[in-house]
Amino acid sequence: MGQSLSAEKRERQNVKRLMRNRTNRSVLRTNLRLCRKRFEQNPAESDQVFNQAQQALDKAARLGAIPKKRASRKASRLALEINRRKAAAAPAAQAAGAAGN
Repeated sequence: MGQSLSAEKRERQNVKRLMRNRTNRSVLRTNLRLCRKRFEQNPAESDQVFNQAQQALDKAARLGAIPKKRASRKASRLALEINRRKAAAAPAAQAAGAAGN
């Protein structure tokens, strides 16, 4: 515990902020995990999935749970991952369609 009243108050504030940020980061990780899972199940709705992930990242950055640059880096990497998977899935879908004709 702190030696002075202001130090004690600062510790109380730090504990409160720690718990708030921990909760926000946990919600963010859960949202990102669910977005990846939804994209794997249905690649057609990739734009909607990416928008939800982007919103979760922006909210976490706005609330101060993660730094803004980390949020933009994660969004960028997620977009790259989604685009790569869409590009890989497109030739496979065309080949399957050509084989069926």
